[in-house]
Amino acid sequence: MRHTTYLFDFDYTLANSSKGIVICFQNVLKNHGYNNVTDEEVKRTIGKTLEDSFSILTGELNMEILQKYKKLYEQEANQYMNINTFLYPETLTVLQTLKKNGAKLGIISTKYRYRIKDLLSNYLPDDFFDIIVGGEDVTEHKPSPQGLLIAMEQLQVDKSDILYIGDSVVDAEAAQQAQVDFAGVLHGMTTKEELEGYPHLLIMNDLTPLISKEKKSDRFRKIKLYYRWLRIKQVNGFQTKSPNKEETVCKNCGETYTGNYCNRCGQDKNTARLRFSNILQNALNGFSSMDRGFGLTLLELIFRPGYLIYDYLKGKRIRYFRPFQMLFILSAVYILWAQFIDPTAIKTNKETKDKIEEVNDSISNEQYNDKTEAKFVEIQNNQLADSTSLNKHYPDTKTSKILEKVNKTKRLGYLGEIMNMVSKWLNQNKALSILMILPIFALATRWAFKKQKSETNYNFTELLFAQTYIACQILLLSIIILAFSHKAKVSDIFDIPEWAIFALYLLDYKQLFRKSWLSTLGRTILMFIYSLVIILIFAIIIASTLIGGIIMDI
Repeated sequence: MRHTTYLFDFDYTLANSSKGIVICFQNVLKNHGYNNVTDEEVKRTIGKTLEDSFSILTGELNMEILQKYKKLYEQEANQYMNINTFLYPETLTVLQTLKKNGAKLGIISTKYRYRIKDLLSNYLPDDFFDIIVGGEDVTEHKPSPQGLLIAMEQLQVDKSDILYIGDSVVDAEAAQQAQVDFAGVLHGMTTKEELEGYPHLLIMNDLTPLISKEKKSDRFRKIKLYYRWLRIKQVNGFQTKSPNKEETVCKNCGETYTGNYCNRCGQDKNTARLRFSNILQNALNGFSSMDRGFGLTLLELIFRPGYLIYDYLKGKRIRYFRPFQMLFILSAVYILWAQFIDPTAIKTNKETKDKIEEVNDSISNEQYNDKTEAKFVEIQNNQLADSTSLNKHYPDTKTSKILEKVNKTKRLGYLGEIMNMVSKWLNQNKALSILMILPIFALATRWAFKKQKSETNYNFTELLFAQTYIACQILLLSIIILAFSHKAKVSDIFDIPEWAIFALYLLDYKQLFRKSWLSTLGRTILMFIYSLVIILIFAIIIASTLIGGIIMDI
């Protein structure tokens, strides 16, 4: 038995109290004119605080009124709750078996402790549970991990020894924040797909698998344990240093303080002697402030990109490097790296120069013919040069002549030239070209994932920041791959295959939106379809404008 401590949610986990909860809610709601709230809507709020539940059901935001509803609910609960609450059929067997095997047992619930004890006294001895943390014992309710942390401290057990069992995403998120293992049970209104969006060991139809005697080989057990450890590390990521409780005298300003940083000047407590490694750190800091989370952000873009974005959007920002600044830095690094690894991808090759020179000689000698025009069009079609580059490198030639004749004989060539000019400009400004495509991806993502729950229903600006981090991730992988492939694709916005880009988006969206793989796959495909439609619409508008201008010239 790997876990030594089993902590349970109460409602919809150990007991079905939905009938009593519905009666109490409906009595309060109907007495205040809310006659259209269904029982199913009430059941979906089970697990939340009473204030939050009444706010969801009524739309009321005034805390005084919500507190009033809460008191009225408690009065109803004293009469109707316990007589309408029943333990699930397997609950007693599972609890007694775990206790017999030497496990510590506890309950962490938003329900009041005295009410839980009153109900359980009909089935179990008063000292059966090692701890019960109720709604009156915490100042922050789930998904805050406060209740779990209280139990952990009082029982004096490590996080790795605890398994928390609950029925809702609120329970799953509380376990995640407390960094303990989680098992979901499908007694309540939450679906398997919703629970699978969070780190978990298993999702159960009932509690019976907790006492299953199924055995596995040690090899597979170690692999599974390692996977669980890796999964927890991936979801939780970098953890903030626990606060120092000893008094420290700041080496910078002399302030006496407790904690990891000086309250007056902000200097780190751990300010050691300067070493050789500090030279590189100071150089990078002087260049772009890259000491502030740059290395950590690079690592997490590879290891846990979607969870990084989730943390950033939820407010954990001090630890990470700013996404837009990182995009420009990685773009510059990519261009410099490409020039070093594959310089021919940046410079015009000798064959192209010869073709341009031949065209210019023909124009200069007044020997313009169909063959010369064909060569010029070939240069344009291959995106080897455009009129701007001809004028820049050969200012004394009569490039305007051939341009005029080509435009008269082949009007759509002008559109191709414009596209070549834009493409060349974008190639020379990679970060800006990526920035131009990010709003399209952000808008398409919002459309594709618009029916998500409130926890993951991000606005356009948040999704734009998310797309920027994803672009940084792709650039980082491009830099790494370039070291092995020795071939840069500077003409493309991204330097990795389309299938790899799709796979990265699928992984990032799975971690960010926390849906099942199948659901995420469908919505990711939908996102790319929306993006393609938006790009085509813009292309049609631009092409129509340019062609309209050409027709006017004729």
